[in-house]
Amino acid sequence: MKYIDAHLHINYGGFRKEQIDNYLKDPELEFCLLHTWQELRPSIPSLYQPLPLEDILDIKSQYPDRLVPFFAPDPTDPNWQQLMESALARGVKGCGELKVNLKWSDHALDDYLDFLNKKGLPLLIHMELPRRQFFIEKRSTWDKVLDKWFNNYKNGATRYYTERLIHSTVVLEPWLDSHLVDFAGYLYDFEGLEQRVKEFPNIKFIGHGPHFWNNLGAQLSPKHTYQQGTYHTFGLIDKLLSTYSNFFCDISGYSGWIALNRNHTQTKIFLSRHADKVFYGTDNVFLGQREFIKSLSLGSEIESKIFYKNIVSLIF
Repeated sequence: MKYIDAHLHINYGGFRKEQIDNYLKDPELEFCLLHTWQELRPSIPSLYQPLPLEDILDIKSQYPDRLVPFFAPDPTDPNWQQLMESALARGVKGCGELKVNLKWSDHALDDYLDFLNKKGLPLLIHMELPRRQFFIEKRSTWDKVLDKWFNNYKNGATRYYTERLIHSTVVLEPWLDSHLVDFAGYLYDFEGLEQRVKEFPNIKFIGHGPHFWNNLGAQLSPKHTYQQGTYHTFGLIDKLLSTYSNFFCDISGYSGWIALNRNHTQTKIFLSRHADKVFYGTDNVFLGQREFIKSLSLGSEIESKIFYKNIVSLIF
């Protein structure tokens, strides 16, 4: 079955021009949406990797019918509108990936969203909670072990219990505090998001990211960076997808993969219920997502919507 990757980056996660060249050799892959990342004032600079529009347009010139550019200037950039107008004139089809340390209620987004609304553009968003990030200069093997112990996405529970133990001993508490840096989060307030979705009905909001997919289930545990384990009641994103015709999601990245694998029965219900609202994507993470979707036996019509038809309707 043909498919479209709705969430891809160039020069991110080891995925450079050569990897895109090879990816596009797949005869079933119709095209990909390539997204930028611009953040002028990242709260932790080492976590930020600029992904400029120029890199996308350079490779698009070689694959004009296979790559669709998206662009999301930082809303705090005083020249964001000029940059966006120029990008649209150069063939950009949407805004993404918007991944900035703002809340949805921030006034910096007012004119930005109004512009997108008037243009009727889709908007891919990344949602991630604030946290205290463990930071250490990785000069030795031990430093690297500590970094992975505290920060690896799979180690939420390990970090949770380690920090509780350290705080209880008192002796190591100053050491831990000296290595914790405040991370401001990305667009994480669901209440503010819902207000914006209602306020700007011509924007097709596309949800993505750890905090977004953590809310597939209704219960959240502070032990996990990426929520783990089964659940039986759907959370906020089910409500948003059910309520608002201009709200969508993509299943890309580790966050989408982990969420959909928490409870396969619930995943099948979720994807069937929102078959017109879900986009297939990878975010440069290839974990067998296509095979997994097919294994759920959703039927060819639902599969074709997720893999292809929904994205075509979004862009054209």
